[in-house]
Amino acid sequence: MIIGEPKLAGAEQHCLRLLRWLPRDRFELTALFMKSNPANSWPSFPTDIEVECFANAKVLVQAQRLRRLQKTKHFDVMYACAFETNVMAALAVLDQPQVGLITGYRGFDTPSQLPHRLARNLSEVRADNI
Repeated sequence: MIIGEPKLAGAEQHCLRLLRWLPRDRFELTALFMKSNPANSWPSFPTDIEVECFANAKVLVQAQRLRRLQKTKHFDVMYACAFETNVMAALAVLDQPQVGLITGYRGFDTPSQLPHRLARNLSEVRADNI
């Protein structure tokens, strides 16, 4: 689960619900925060979830870190639900078709802006479900 913003807004609430409700006997979960680790301040954040934080690095640096983490953790599925997280995840697993990548978009990720269109195209090339 790749989480971009430390605030507990709509996409982050969705991630938190998934982290709380996915069965632990079927999933080994890791929460990856791109900016800061708010896990201790979010209400009812599961204590049995491994947490990683890439703390404000650029997207390309984060993608490299995620790629290294993928080599040690061997994630089967990655879920990213916002503009930068989609780009980072798509770059990290671009040549790893065995890793499922689920991406999504928030309503204010305006596709008319050039960086957003490029990012959406990149993540759609690699994503398994949008």
